[in-house]
Amino acid sequence: MSLPEVVDKVLRWLRAGYPDGVPATDYFPLFALLSTRLSEEEIEDFAEELAGLSDTDTAKVIYEAAADSAGRHPSADELARVRARLDAGRERSGDPEMG
Repeated sequence: MSLPEVVDKVLRWLRAGYPDGVPATDYFPLFALLSTRLSEEEIEDFAEELAGLSDTDTAKVIYEAAADSAGRHPSADELARVRARLDAGRERSGDPEMG
């Protein structure tokens, strides 16, 4: 089954920004950033796909971060750190469709 276009786009954006993988500390601010651009269903689809590509421990962190993004807010520093990684990845990739 193919991924919804938006989920595929976010995965490409994420891989460009985090070519060596996302550290556990960045999942929560990542989902908080995504929640400003994606619907709840798209967030769930993305979390499901990302968790499926991860080991069990990381999948747990991903699901918790996705759930927490609706009720908590990351710090400005956390958001800035993740946004900078994703922006740098978009620039390296040369893909204006990302982000």
